[in-house]
Order: sequence, then structure tokens, then C-alpha cells
Amino acid sequence: MMRYAEVMFCVAEASKLEWTTGTTAQEAYEAGVTASLEENGIAQAAIDAYLAGGGAFADDLDQIYLQQWIALFKQGMEAWSLYRRTGIPSTNYVAPGSFFPGHNSPPFRYPYPANEGTLNGTNSKPFSDQVTDNFWGKQMWYDTRTGVN
Repeated sequence: MMRYAEVMFCVAEASKLEWTTGTTAQEAYEAGVTASLEENGIAQAAIDAYLAGGGAFADDLDQIYLQQWIALFKQGMEAWSLYRRTGIPSTNYVAPGSFFPGHNSPPFRYPYPANEGTLNGTNSKPFSDQVTDNFWGKQMWYDTRTGVN
């Protein structure tokens, strides 16, 4: 189930891409930001100030993606999926001394369980042949970024 804030950010993205949505990207963006902040108990006066200041719509897809990522804070898997689809936020969050060193981006995929090879060997073999480790492996088909590992 998608929350209203997430839906409105999807509508803002669609509108920005010139799809027919029945609203403008700015209206959907502002509705998404407002819903996200209301969900977290932020007062209306603070929401209005944010939308008039630092959170004002700049007619930019990256801004829509960043606000959607923030709104997904309590839904880690969805936020991670949005990051993998958009590359936003563009900050590198890989920690020094990582358990899996040598990577310059967050993981590409959720790891398969250890028993996948035993229970689904035929289908998991092509994947396991491409894995450098269980979190990164090969980039997903839609991830067209270059220079990430």
C-alpha cells in the first residue's frame, strides 16, 4: 500500500515528465511535501514556511526524488528502491571500513537467502555466477549508471 505522500510524489514526477495527470508538478510536489510533514507531526505554519523557503518547488526532478526519498524515511526498502532507480540522493553513503570493502555505492540488490542455491538451483545458478558478493553482484537491468561498483 502506498501512502498519500508517496503517491503525490509519483504524480509530481509523472507531471514533470509531461504525462497527463490532471495537476501540475508543483501542486503534486507541494501536496506530497505537506502530507509527508503532516505524517510526522509538523505544524502547518512550519510546513508553509518550508514550502516558501528551502523546500520551494524548483521545477526539478531531482528535487522531487529527494523529497520522496525523505518521505520514505520510515520505509527503508522503498527508499532504497527509489535510490536505485534515480540515483538520488547522490551522496555516497558507503562507510569507511565497510563489511564489504571496495564498493563506491550502496548495494545494488537485496541478498538472496543462503538456501536459495539448494532450493532453487536451476534458476539461481545464472545469478550466482555473476555475484562478486551477495549485496552488489551485477547492477540491476534498469540501473544504467556507469562507474559504480
